[in-house]
Amino acid sequence: MLSIIIPTYNCAPVLSGMFDSILCQTFTDYEVVIVDGASVDGTMEIVYAAQSRFPKGRLQYISAPDGGIYDAMNKGISVSRGQWLYFMGADDRLYDSQSLMQLSSFLHSPARVVMCDVFSPRHGRCRPRFSIMTWLHNTMHHQGLVYHRSVFSDRKYDVSLHVMGDYEFNLWLYDRGCPMSRARFFLSTHLPGGKSGTVRWENYSEEIRVRNRYLHNPFARVFCAMVSVLKYGIKTSLC
Repeated sequence: MLSIIIPTYNCAPVLSGMFDSILCQTFTDYEVVIVDGASVDGTMEIVYAAQSRFPKGRLQYISAPDGGIYDAMNKGISVSRGQWLYFMGADDRLYDSQSLMQLSSFLHSPARVVMCDVFSPRHGRCRPRFSIMTWLHNTMHHQGLVYHRSVFSDRKYDVSLHVMGDYEFNLWLYDRGCPMSRARFFLSTHLPGGKSGTVRWENYSEEIRVRNRYLHNPFARVFCAMVSVLKYGIKTSLC
């Protein structure tokens, strides 16, 4: 089974489109896990109403205050039942009705992470990859990554991070030599917006802090930190 874990907080306007993109799938061996941070905008009322659209037991939900998105994702891991885990944002969409069916053919491989393409209206095809560029910016888009449950057996997401927890976790997997498989099809559509997409120094300082956990060469640390500062300066000047 595939568990689709969706952290939510005050995102009522975008939920229906997300649910529609899941319900149209031809592959049906999945569950949806909503982990809500005690929304006050009607988010949970939409979730309750959607429950009747899913087969019995295939939509479960939690709604309680949490410590942020990575705390919510960790809760989702704990309550989910699938051997494979996929994290969606409430404003993300599965690309088309065949997305999960195409994914299913990769879920029997020895890989522990499946890396799929993501469509962005702003950037077009986003291809996840680990390369030297990963040390300069996050080249692994969480909307295109599917994880085997076993990768979370030793640890989960670092809840002390606010926007770079998925980047940090992927660097940790890469550092450990986790086997990964490349799937060359669109799994999802990522719409513009979100906390990590805004130009805030917090994002860049966290990026530097995360990289320094795994970059052991002091010259590489300084160079990559300078790139982060330069990226921040360029983007703020364009805003």
